[in-house]
Amino acid sequence: MSNWTLSKKLWSLGFFTFFILTTISAVIYVSFKDLSKDMNKLAFDIVPTNLMMGKIDMMHDGILGGVYKVLYFNDINAESEKKTSIDDLNENTKNINKYMTDFGSRFVSKEVTEKYEVAKPLVENYVTTASKIIEYVVKEEKDEDLKSTLLSNLQKDFDELEVKLGELNDEISALSSKKLEDNVALIEFDQKLVGMLYAVGGFFSFLLIRNLTKTFFSISSHLKEGSDVLSESSNSMKSFSELIFDEVSGQAAAVQETAASLNEITAMVQKTRDNSTQLSTSLDKSSNSIDEGQQSVTDVLNAIREISEGNKILQQEVELRNKEIANIVKVISEIGEKTKVINEIVFQTKLLSFNASVEAARAGEHGKGFAVVAEEVGNLAQMSGNASEEISKMLESGINKVKEITEQGSRKLDEIVVAGSEKIDFGSELAKKCGVSFDEIVGQINNVKNYAKEIISAIEEQSKGVEEISSAINQFDKSGQATAKEVEKSTGIANTILGQAQGLNGVVIDLAKVIGQKKSA
Repeated sequence: MSNWTLSKKLWSLGFFTFFILTTISAVIYVSFKDLSKDMNKLAFDIVPTNLMMGKIDMMHDGILGGVYKVLYFNDINAESEKKTSIDDLNENTKNINKYMTDFGSRFVSKEVTEKYEVAKPLVENYVTTASKIIEYVVKEEKDEDLKSTLLSNLQKDFDELEVKLGELNDEISALSSKKLEDNVALIEFDQKLVGMLYAVGGFFSFLLIRNLTKTFFSISSHLKEGSDVLSESSNSMKSFSELIFDEVSGQAAAVQETAASLNEITAMVQKTRDNSTQLSTSLDKSSNSIDEGQQSVTDVLNAIREISEGNKILQQEVELRNKEIANIVKVISEIGEKTKVINEIVFQTKLLSFNASVEAARAGEHGKGFAVVAEEVGNLAQMSGNASEEISKMLESGINKVKEITEQGSRKLDEIVVAGSEKIDFGSELAKKCGVSFDEIVGQINNVKNYAKEIISAIEEQSKGVEEISSAINQFDKSGQATAKEVEKSTGIANTILGQAQGLNGVVIDLAKVIGQKKSA
């Protein structure tokens, strides 16, 4: 990673952030999809099947009670009540066959289907025996042995069917509980996976940002070294020019040697002036490039901060979805409670119905208490119907909530991914600008070094000319004074270069402060 370019590092940071966001979005999408599928299975297959099982069990108990009612009214010769009871019994046998057919058309699981196949012939036998008793009553037969045999067979079929229906109901309840447990486990797994992805993304981003900071520190250090070298060269040039000025001020030269020396000095000074001008221009460009680089670095930091804020927004959305899923689990738990109420009512109904039948059979003419028991059976049946209606409404509410949560989650995630892409593109563009700016800085610093070498070479030539002037200073005083003026100009140029070097050093210090680099000794 240390050999990567600045652009490559910024691209890597943006790509990895995009990868983490996309992965989290995919995990949440798949989880919501699986959860919605399980909820549909629970709402449209398992729960309706469970309700239908309760109705079958109720019809199963009602048939036995209805048989005893028919026999009771037959014994007391209550024709009107007997006819009504026979009609009710026929309706129950018809309904239990209908519910069993509807139950068989729904596939919940292989185990439920197997237990249904076992219970189905028992229901048929039970209904057949009840039909034979109805036929016995309708024909007004008086064969007590046949009656006893039919009742014994009916009770036997009732007991066997009671066991099988109980097993079938237990299997459906177990399947419903397993579905709920699987959904809760899936939610917990998704929460752990998202947390792990956040941790990995944060660690990798920390490594990239730390490496980028080291890169900026290295660039700042090189600029500082170049600025120090330029300052030292400028000081040397100034000192040397002052020395020449002191020597030339008291010199005079012969006409021929002075003329030749003056020509050389004039050419060297002119060359020094041109190089100094170019150096000043180059330093100005360097200063501008550094300013642009500083601004680019600031923009990059802002872009990274915005990406971090985008990650926080996504985290908040994930937490919100988790809370909403918890609400769904709560609704499902309430459904389970309502189902328990229905089962309790069914159980009570069975007891009351059975007691009513026994009471009616024993009481004979005094079986007036049967009316009270029958009324209680009706009340409990009404409660069962109300509970079923509440469960249907809660299921509808749960399904709507799941759909709404899924749609909102998808829409929010799409918006966050789009926003993240825009931030990454912006960061990439800033990285390019920063690279170009620092490339210009490197080029300008190289130019400064070359100009400094030329200045040193020109000063060496000036030194030779000054030595020749020193030997002829007594012969040509005026020419020596003119040379002193030129040397004074050269000193002023050296001072200008020194000022520019100090300005460059100040810019480097400002850059170090911006990127947080500590001041070196």
